[in-house]
Amino acid sequence: MSEYDILIKNASIVDGTGAASFIGSIAVEGDRIAAVGEVEGDAGVVIDAGRMAVTPGFIDVHDHGDLSILYYPEAEGFVGQGITTFVGGNCGTSPAPLGDHIDQHFFLYDLYNDVAPDMYYPDILLPRDTINERHRDLYGWEIDWQTMGEFFERIEGKGLSPNYVPIVGHDNVRYLAMGPDYRRVATKNEIRAMVEGVGQAMEEGCRGISVGRDYEPGYYADIGELEACAKVASEYGGVYTSHSLRTGLRRARRPGEFPPPKISGILEAIEIGRRSKMPVQISHLSPLYDAWPGGSEIMTEASVRATLKAIDDAREEGIDVGFDLIPHHLTGGIYTSPWLVGALLPWLKLSGSREQFAEALRMTELRSEIKETIMSGKWYGLNPNINPNWAAIPNIVECEDDRFVDKTVAEVAEELGVEPLEALMEVLAADPYTKAVRKGDDDSALLRFYGHPEMMIGIDTFALDDKW
Repeated sequence: MSEYDILIKNASIVDGTGAASFIGSIAVEGDRIAAVGEVEGDAGVVIDAGRMAVTPGFIDVHDHGDLSILYYPEAEGFVGQGITTFVGGNCGTSPAPLGDHIDQHFFLYDLYNDVAPDMYYPDILLPRDTINERHRDLYGWEIDWQTMGEFFERIEGKGLSPNYVPIVGHDNVRYLAMGPDYRRVATKNEIRAMVEGVGQAMEEGCRGISVGRDYEPGYYADIGELEACAKVASEYGGVYTSHSLRTGLRRARRPGEFPPPKISGILEAIEIGRRSKMPVQISHLSPLYDAWPGGSEIMTEASVRATLKAIDDAREEGIDVGFDLIPHHLTGGIYTSPWLVGALLPWLKLSGSREQFAEALRMTELRSEIKETIMSGKWYGLNPNINPNWAAIPNIVECEDDRFVDKTVAEVAEELGVEPLEALMEVLAADPYTKAVRKGDDDSALLRFYGHPEMMIGIDTFALDDKW
C-alpha cells in the first residue's frame, strides 16, 4: 500500500488528451501527480470529488494578466476558474520595454483619466513621471522598470500564483523607438531600434511577439515593419500572435468611412507567418464575413466556414496557424461591463455621476446634442454607422422601470414608438444603474468555431481578485 500526500477519489477525470472522461482517483505526492486511475493506497488528505470533474489546469492563451499581476499577484479570478497558466502580452501590449513615455492605460484607465482627463479617447502615451506621481499616491510604488527582464525581477520578488508565459508587445517596442510621434510609418532607423528591442525581450525570456492592429500605435505600422520584428522573434522559436486588422482604428468613424475587409487582417497575419517562418496565433477570432440582416443560422454557418477556410488553407500550405476565442462576450474581453450607461461614457464623464447624468437627460437639448454627435461618428463606443443593428444587442436584465426588463433597446424603442437612441436615453433617465447583457448570435458561431482542432480559449481579461 502506497502512502500519498493527497488522494482525490471518486472523480470524473478529464485528462486533457481528448479521451472521454472516466471515474477514478488521482494521487499527489509532493508537487507531482503520482498516479491516475485505479489508485491503491492511503493519503494524508483524502478528497471525495463526488464525481465532479477533475482536470489539468487550464491555459488561458490570450490574456492581459501581466499588466495587473503586480497589483493582484494571487490572481484569484484565474485560479477560481481553474486557470493555472496565462499567456500575457497580447494585442501588442506588454508591461515593457518602457521609456520616458509609457502606455499602461489598459489596466490603469482610471489613473490615466485622472492625470489626463479626456472626453472621448484617452491620451494613451504619457510621461512616466506624470503617471508615477499619481501611481505613488494610489499604490505606494513606482513603475520603475525599463526592460522585460527587469519586470520579471519585480514579479519574482513579489511572487505570483498562476504560471505566466510572457510575450513582448509590438506597441512597446514601437513607442520606445518613435516616442509620441508614432502616428506614421516608421523610418529604417526606427525599425532597426524596434528589432533590437524585440531581440532583447526574447533574450530575457519572452516567447513571441504580439501586434494590435486595430489600436494605436500598431495601426500605423506597415507589413515591412511587422515582418522585421517578427523575424527576430522567429529566430528564438517565438510565435506571432495577432489582434488582426478587422475594425480599423477604434476612434472616430464618420459616415462614409469604411473599415478594411475583416478577412484582410487574417491574411496579413498569415503572410507574416509565411515570410517569417513562424507559428501564427489569431486572437479572438470571429466570423469575418458580415451577413445583413443577422439572425440566420445558414448565413452564420457560411461566414464561419469561410473564415476557417483561410486558416485551413494556410495550414495545408504548411504554416502553423491557430486561433483563440473569448468564451462569451457576456463575461470576457477587456472593459466588458454590464452597465448600459457605458454606451454614453463621454457624457457620463461630463455629468460627474450616474444620478446627475440621469437628471441631465431630462434636457431635450442634451439629448439632441448626444444624438447629433453619435450620428456624426465621433464616438466609437456607440456608432450606428459601423453597426446599424446596435440596438438589438444590449438586452436589459435589471432596471427600476419594469417595462424595460427582458427587452433589447430595439424592443424598447418599438414599444415606446421612438428611435433607438431616444429609447436608450429614456431607459437611462429612468435608471442610470440599468444592467444589460449582450444578445445576438454569438453562441451559434462560437459553437461552430469550438469544433476546430486548432481552437484555443483566451478570456482576454486581467489578473484580479474575486471582488474587483
